[in-house]
Amino acid sequence: MQAKPRPLYGYKELMHAVRSGEVVTAIVRLQECKRADGSAGPALVSSVHINVFEQFSAGMIGPQAYLVASHRTLVSSPQKTERRYLRVRLRDNESAEAELLYADPVAQTNTSSEKFACSIDTGTGGSVTLIAR
Repeated sequence: MQAKPRPLYGYKELMHAVRSGEVVTAIVRLQECKRADGSAGPALVSSVHINVFEQFSAGMIGPQAYLVASHRTLVSSPQKTERRYLRVRLRDNESAEAELLYADPVAQTNTSSEKFACSIDTGTGGSVTLIAR
């Protein structure tokens, strides 16, 4: 029997869930995130299942504790086929960073990448929703 999905609100609940062995899905609404120039991200919703991750304590690499996870998808369109990698960094100050990286699956080379500033939903909204199962 599979556990009923439940929302998680914030980094503390995320860490409790993954440390308890739950699989968490981070749903990232990139259009609600910001590019480096302050403009909105693309009209794209993507997700990462957080069952394989790394968590860094505050001060280990930067001032905040954070968890990082990634997901790879093969994207095909009439124009081209490419691999898309989504990496999310979820921080203990409820901020998040999403990075999209595109790669040519044949040449095994990166074609482009872009970072976005996002926020974790803490119950009052945010561009990254966390769901535990």
